[in-house]
Amino acid sequence: MPTVTYHVAMPYLRSARGRLKEGEPQQAASPSHARRMAEAMAKRVGPTGGAVAFSRRGDPDMGEWTDAVILATYGEVPLAIEDATSGGRREWPEAIPA
Repeated sequence: MPTVTYHVAMPYLRSARGRLKEGEPQQAASPSHARRMAEAMAKRVGPTGGAVAFSRRGDPDMGEWTDAVILATYGEVPLAIEDATSGGRREWPEAIPA
């Protein structure tokens, strides 16, 4: 199978112990759609959570995937994701590197 790109939005919610937990990821049609979905997710979870939009390329049949490209973060997300965006809430370019 040829390489495919998945665009995803995923919320993060605070657990009873105060840790951020991944919510259910949802596939989007494009990078901009993933950003809009993540922004809406963050608004729904409120100030105690957040969401991330990302893209990932690979071959599902082979199970080989590149690292995720963070498109945007909204609200509270795990530190590792914030580090991937240079500590800020910045959006990445629309084009995904080949």
